[in-house]
Amino acid sequence: MSDASKDSKEEAPKKKKGKLPIIIALVAVLAGGGYFMKSKGAKGPPKPPPVELGVIEALGPEFLTNLADGRSYVLAEVSIHLKKGAHAEAIKEILPALRSAVVMRLRGMKASEVQRPADLLRLRRMLAVDLNKVMEQVEKHEEAAPKEEPKEEAPKHGKKKKAEPEEEPEMTAEEWANLPDDEREHPDWDHDEGPILNVYFGKFATQ
Repeated sequence: MSDASKDSKEEAPKKKKGKLPIIIALVAVLAGGGYFMKSKGAKGPPKPPPVELGVIEALGPEFLTNLADGRSYVLAEVSIHLKKGAHAEAIKEILPALRSAVVMRLRGMKASEVQRPADLLRLRRMLAVDLNKVMEQVEKHEEAAPKEEPKEEAPKHGKKKKAEPEEEPEMTAEEWANLPDDEREHPDWDHDEGPILNVYFGKFATQ
C-alpha cells in the first residue's frame, strides 16, 4: 500500500471528528432559540382592565328623614358616580332599594356625626358600601338560574372531602369609612371597586 493511500485513510477520521463540535453547537443554538421563542410567547393571565369613572346618576328626589335622636332631621340630595361600563338603566330598576339603603343609613346617624366635612366624607364612604351591597345582591339574584345542582358523590374508601378555604370577611361600612387613605387603592374615591365609586351630596342640611 502506498504512503499516499495510508495518509488519506488516516485523515478521514480526523475530518469526521472536526464536524462533530459544529453539529453540537448548531443543535444547542437551535434549542436555545426555541426556548427563547417559547418563553417570549408565553403570557400570564390577562390583567383586569383598570377601574375608571363613568356616568353620574341622581337617586331621585330629595331625602327628608329623621336622624337617630328622633328630634333632628336631615334634608339631602344624593347622586352616585358609577364606574365606566356600568349600566345606568340598572340603577333606575332598583332605585327603591337604593333609596331605602340611604334612608336606613341616615336614620342611624346622630346630628353630631354629620356636621363637619370629615363627617360627610365618612358618611359618603359608608353609603358607597351600603349601595354597592344592594347592587351586588340584585346581580346575584338575576344571575341565579333554576338549575339543578349536581349531586355530590359519597367519599370513596372512607376519605373525607377536603374543606374549601374560608373567604375573608368583608369590611363593614364603618370599617371601610375608617380605613386610612394610604391603605386605599383610590383615596379620592368613596369605593375602590364599585360599581358605585362615589357618592355626592348636592344638598345636605340638618335641623
